[in-house]
Amino acid sequence: MNLTSFELSLIINELKETLINQRVDKIYNIPKDMFRIKFRKRYLEIQLPDYIRLTETSVTTPMLPSTLAMTLRKHLTSGIITDIRQHKADKVIIIDISTKRGDLHLIIELFGEGNFILTNSDYKIITTYHFQQWKDRKIRPKYDYILPEFKYDKFVTTEDELTEMLSTKFIASTLSHLPIGKKYTNEILQTLNINETTEGIALTNKQIKQIVDQINHTVNNCKPYYNPTTNVFSIRQQEGFDEVVSFNKAFELINPTQNNILCKKVVPKEDKDLKKLKKRLSKQNEHLDKLITISKQCNRIGDVIYEHYNEIQSLLEKAKKGDPLPPNVKQGKDKRKLKIKLNDDII
Repeated sequence: MNLTSFELSLIINELKETLINQRVDKIYNIPKDMFRIKFRKRYLEIQLPDYIRLTETSVTTPMLPSTLAMTLRKHLTSGIITDIRQHKADKVIIIDISTKRGDLHLIIELFGEGNFILTNSDYKIITTYHFQQWKDRKIRPKYDYILPEFKYDKFVTTEDELTEMLSTKFIASTLSHLPIGKKYTNEILQTLNINETTEGIALTNKQIKQIVDQINHTVNNCKPYYNPTTNVFSIRQQEGFDEVVSFNKAFELINPTQNNILCKKVVPKEDKDLKKLKKRLSKQNEHLDKLITISKQCNRIGDVIYEHYNEIQSLLEKAKKGDPLPPNVKQGKDKRKLKIKLNDDII
């Protein structure tokens, strides 16, 4: 479920009503690319780069928190949410949090691969999920966080703004660039019975006004509806759709599979240093086993030599003098070395 910028704005408006002045209990980083901020019995769930929503569904969390999760807890635990806002009409959410360390900003980017960034009050980056770099932006600790450039600062539009956009391109293609999103502009064209392949410059002034009125009406008068049969969400009343209590709830209803996946046991990602130490320990144990085996062999040889000391000493004297040796003794190329078989032992 990938939220559009417009759908994201609907979620944020609800989050403002429920999370302002709430205290952060704990933060979890759940593989893969998920963060959860706990507020008493509710969780602000962020799945990069798809969505953000408020839920009461609890999930299995890693036994060992990630380094990033521990850093976030260190700075944000017991902090108070003071504001939640969307940057222009872009897929960037800024959460202001008042903490004992001062005012901090938690920034969530839901475009590209997504990111989860913590900055101080001056937007100096403290920590980040992904290290990223563009021509004009660098996401890395100790660097200043720079908001991405975005053309639109609102979802509504005017007749003059739309007229300026029109060209020989299909009207559906032109409208798809508006921040309200292709999904909703296509619905508007269908409602107005305007062919999607109509060239923009071919629209009449009346049609331009109708499109603008419909866009602004959609933005200002939408409500959450859900069709349980088709598992589809809508922002306007249709046959088979039931109104639900919130947009957060509607988005959660259309994504039950993801919830089921989350409830499976999550195996924590092993720390790289811990993995290296385990590998080193395994090799050391193998080497220790070999040394123990060699030690036992040497102890056995020592015992045999001790038991047959006089006999061995006599054989060595004979070999030294060049006297004939018994069948259980073989002399190597080096005359100073003997191979002696004593019962079942060879030394």
